[in-house]
Amino acid sequence: MQTHSRLANAVPAAMTKTVSGVRLAALLSLVMLAAPPGVAPAQGVAPAQASEAIATVSVDAQKPWVDTGVDLKAGEALTISANGRWTNGGNPPYFAGPDGFAGVTLPEATLNSANFAALIGKVGDHVFFVGSAYRGTSPAAGRLYLQINDIANANCFADNSGKMDVEVRHPAAVSKTPGMFGINFTAGGYRLAPTDLPGVVPGANWNNVIGASGSGVVLQDNTGTPTTARLTFNSTGAYDAFSAPKTPSAATNVLYQGGVYGDNATREVSITISNIPYAKYDAYVYASQDTTSTKTLSISNGTMTFYYRGNGQMNAGATGLLLTTSTDQANPTVGPAQYQLFRGLTGSSLTLTTGGSINNVLGNIVFGVQLVETAAAP
Repeated sequence: MQTHSRLANAVPAAMTKTVSGVRLAALLSLVMLAAPPGVAPAQGVAPAQASEAIATVSVDAQKPWVDTGVDLKAGEALTISANGRWTNGGNPPYFAGPDGFAGVTLPEATLNSANFAALIGKVGDHVFFVGSAYRGTSPAAGRLYLQINDIANANCFADNSGKMDVEVRHPAAVSKTPGMFGINFTAGGYRLAPTDLPGVVPGANWNNVIGASGSGVVLQDNTGTPTTARLTFNSTGAYDAFSAPKTPSAATNVLYQGGVYGDNATREVSITISNIPYAKYDAYVYASQDTTSTKTLSISNGTMTFYYRGNGQMNAGATGLLLTTSTDQANPTVGPAQYQLFRGLTGSSLTLTTGGSINNVLGNIVFGVQLVETAAAP
């Protein structure tokens, strides 16, 4: 520690100390002698809430700006409580609690408006008084650091001693549940119940979309809440007599019994989802054949095209869904009941188009589409 020259003259020489050859004066006054001990952190502090994060840290008087490991947002609620005793040195040393020496301030202190030897904090470039109990908000965004309010010179910390046991409370980071929504294409017969969880990623409240075409269809998410997303689609027809696979999921088996299909004489299936509310998402497309034909089919989002074909079996022969992995038309993924995954999409609009259908021979069927958010913000 070091006192300001105006205080040094008022302090007996016997109470001074020297650091790096500089004569330093210990703070001595009746105010100092009556300095309160630390205030227990539990005093007046409410029990932790479920949404509250708690960190404990020991702040050593010899260490400037101790890292608490707590990252804060500007303006978020912040509670800090401290208990302990420390001294800024001297002979003999005088100890203070987290509120420091009452009424004693120094221009040279790190925070010259606060009591000398008080517990102070820093977030970003903002330094503030903490004391025994701080209840307020974070002054800035960033990591929280704590220290004793000593002279703003690292050399002045060497002869300090003592510590503060500190508890920091702030709102816990709440992870946002990823958003998702599913579309079940049907002629009206095979509808999914709100509680059904078909497909690869479990999600409720699928949108049952009836018919061969539609425009501006409002889509709800897995919580049943309408989203900004809108569906426009066209196809040759909707059908409800496709063979059901035998997967462990009854809802998935229902999904694959109804769908929209294309052919080369009328039109392929075209699906556009606009105003997608997710910054980044994956698109699961449940598209496959349901005949014994082994001709190659495709589905594309305009950037990537997947190729697939059957193995001579109807979808009823499948005991699970098969992920289409081939982007090579000459080497399609082979098997019944396939699905495609378009990863890491970022556009607010997605258009999917099928290919390879043959009139009265092979229909490229889209049973459903599912969008799953992959960049949910806290």
